[in-house]
Amino acid sequence: MRRRDLLIGGAAVLSIGPAMRAAAASDLPYGGELRFQVLRDGSAFGTHVLRFSREGGRIVVDGTIDLAVRLAFITVFRYTHRKREVWEGDRLVAFDATTDDDGTTYVVKVRPEGDRLRVDGWEGPHFVAADVPAASYWRPRMILWPTLINTQYGNIEETKITDLGIETVTAGGRSVRGSRHSVVGRWGTFDTWYAGEEWLKLSSSVRGSVIDYVRLTPVPDGVG
Repeated sequence: MRRRDLLIGGAAVLSIGPAMRAAAASDLPYGGELRFQVLRDGSAFGTHVLRFSREGGRIVVDGTIDLAVRLAFITVFRYTHRKREVWEGDRLVAFDATTDDDGTTYVVKVRPEGDRLRVDGWEGPHFVAADVPAASYWRPRMILWPTLINTQYGNIEETKITDLGIETVTAGGRSVRGSRHSVVGRWGTFDTWYAGEEWLKLSSSVRGSVIDYVRLTPVPDGVG
């Protein structure tokens, strides 16, 4: 809703503003925000946060990842990732990301060009079919695609996906049953858990450490 619309009508509009905002948030994925704590070998490592909004019929996703390793009050490793995704249904119509991987910077940009997507990333510009999605784990349908755009490097990943069945995990402070899938690509292997349209958890092994995403955002009642 535009700010101008909230101002029209004075007190009458202001009196229903909170209810209208709540209704708008409920229409967004994850109620507008999805937050994870990131653990490295069981210890706090950082956060992964996704915030959702609408621009007309499009879903806009602003994501941040902030990770750091500190020894004796000195930061010995730092990783930051900032991205914006724009989706029209299941089709990616814009993507921008900047990653600082401990001092090395990567920039990715994706835009439609003709009937394809142009991807500018670490390996230079290239084109993919218009229906190839970015590796956006908040979207359960992502795991059905054998080809994904890597959001850090911009390269195209051919993935192998294995359904590992139903498991109970802790998400949003409670036990939730979700489907576990293993995803193998050129960047490595990770496991991800979903319950319906809800992303519950992610786990991977990176540089000899186990990385776990622990969901902090409550899981809606009746899910899992």
